[in-house]
Order: sequence, then C-alpha cells, then structure tokens
Amino acid sequence: MSLTPHWYSTIFGVYFFAGSFVGFIALLSVVVVAMRRAGLLDTVIGSWMTVSLLLMAGHFVAPFFYLMGRSVKRNGATLAVGGAWLLIMHFVDLYWQVMPTLHPEGFRPSVLDVAALVTVGGCFVGGGDLAHA
Repeated sequence: MSLTPHWYSTIFGVYFFAGSFVGFIALLSVVVVAMRRAGLLDTVIGSWMTVSLLLMAGHFVAPFFYLMGRSVKRNGATLAVGGAWLLIMHFVDLYWQVMPTLHPEGFRPSVLDVAALVTVGGCFVGGGDLAHA
C-alpha cells in the first residue's frame, strides 16, 4: 500500500481513487479549453447540449443528494422512486451515446425509440417465464 512496509491503512484505496479523479477532472479541463480554442467545439450545438446537462444533473447530482439521507434509503417507496429515476436516466444516457451519430442536429425522439425499449424490456421479462417453462 505504500513504500513503508509497516504502514497500512484502509483509506489508501479511497485516497488513490480521489487523487485519480481530481487528475482526470484537471486533464478534462485542459483538453476542453484547448478544443475550444482550436474551434473543435463550435459544431457541438443543438439540443444535445441540453441532454448533456440533463445527464449531469439527473444521473449524478440529483441521485447523489436524494440518496444521501438515511430516511430515503430506509423507505421502500422513496427508494423505488430513486431507482426508477436512475433507470430513466440510464436510458437517456444510452440514448445520448448512440443517437448523436444518427441525428447530429439534435434530440429527435420517435415512436421507434419507445418500441425498441418495450421490445427489449418485454423480451427480458418474458425470457424469465420461458426459463421456467
């Protein structure tokens, strides 16, 4: 865990992770500023920026603070609400990873998006019944 063989701590992993995370954020900041100055981010427009901001707030910030309280985690109903929110945000995250390539001009939901989700979800739920048949 360290260069001193007699020193040990269970916090060393957390310390290393936190330092790595800070290093990542610093590198990301430098890269984004360099990309802006080079004009590489000028074409990033449309509603995908809104979806990106929604993901930052809805996939991390809101659940972090929502699940911080002990009472939320001890109540099944409030925990289910948080879980449902996280599933929705996960779907938005997956959508955000794929769809900008198909629709670079912006967010364009369609009936096929919902149909694909229902089909895959139906196969998942129905697959459990087939395994027991």
